[in-house]
Amino acid sequence: MDWPGDATLTAFGRQALSLVAQELRKFRVTSLLAPDYYCPTMLVPFSMEGIHVHVVETGHDCLMRSHALDEALRTHRGSAVLHCETFGSRADEELADVLCTARQAGTKVVIDRTHSWPEPGEDSGDYIVASLRKMVPTPDGAYVTGLRLPPRVIPNEATRRATRARMSHLANPTLETFEAAEDLADDAWVPAPPSLEAMSRVDEFDHESDRTQRARTAAALRHALTGMDIVNPDASCCVALSHPRAHQIMDTLAARGVHGPIYWGQPLHLPHTRRWRDDVFTLPVDERWAGREDELASWVRQAAG
Repeated sequence: MDWPGDATLTAFGRQALSLVAQELRKFRVTSLLAPDYYCPTMLVPFSMEGIHVHVVETGHDCLMRSHALDEALRTHRGSAVLHCETFGSRADEELADVLCTARQAGTKVVIDRTHSWPEPGEDSGDYIVASLRKMVPTPDGAYVTGLRLPPRVIPNEATRRATRARMSHLANPTLETFEAAEDLADDAWVPAPPSLEAMSRVDEFDHESDRTQRARTAAALRHALTGMDIVNPDASCCVALSHPRAHQIMDTLAARGVHGPIYWGQPLHLPHTRRWRDDVFTLPVDERWAGREDELASWVRQAAG
């Protein structure tokens, strides 16, 4: 696959967001509007730059509600907006209109496409950010487009340690190796370029074939789960569901070796507008589950009771 032509490459998505936050600070942006259901590493880079985060209510699809964002833009004038395409869902027409109108009025719009970058579509943001690790078996690799003042990104030891730990996880994918790698990534905030291993893996990655397989598996799995509450009906990065026993279902599936690719626990030190979404869980749709959709769906139904 090819990297976007004007992209600045980093090892991790949080580092790409850090570059955006630094540039926004230079443009004297002092506040950010972001979804109230989010990966904590999305917001930390902005807080580290002294940008105050105001969270906006999200809907069933875990994207910001259009009317809530519109109201927040009037209340917090001069704020930038961080729109995350959570679980691969794209903005509906109403939300897209609010984002477009805000950008036309001079608001800086940041779009996090970590869950959706393989999907075609028009990107109407000033900055586009994506981490590739959710979709590509690579130790690191992320990018940001739209930087007016792209800095020189140089290697650092914290990032090298995190990358080595991620390599260990890819070689031995257990919960313990995953957590060890993520803990080290949490220390790697200073932007660094992707590793040579990541560059090689990304260059060799058959993006179109993988996207086609994921889309087919996701569609078959959703069909097998008919009647259950699907959160992201059109996405291909995973299948996300809402269920009141989400945590019990995840535990039961984990005992069978099924681990959802995306999970966000409640951050204790970052803002939220209401009770954290603890009803959401995700199912994998990578090549390991192609042809096993009915089996996986039966496990989910059994766990749901």
